[in-house]
Amino acid sequence: MMVNLLILVSQTANVLAGGDPDEMLSARCWRLRKQPGWRELCLYLDNASPLMWWRGSYATHCEACYWEEKLRLQKRLKDYA
Repeated sequence: MMVNLLILVSQTANVLAGGDPDEMLSARCWRLRKQPGWRELCLYLDNASPLMWWRGSYATHCEACYWEEKLRLQKRLKDYA
């Protein structure tokens, strides 16, 4: 349940920043990391909080979120097919 609450907070922050309501802010940062401002926000999120420890086998928290979002979307598409 705690993970779902953290995802809710991240998705809400992304919506407030003008993004897709089904995308975590960290994943958006990784996706847009080559655009001005997003790289800095990505670095901040990667290092800002002790809650950002999760990254699996990926180099950073934002990269891990990006790939997890893609896997989650693929799973959801298979579930609806």
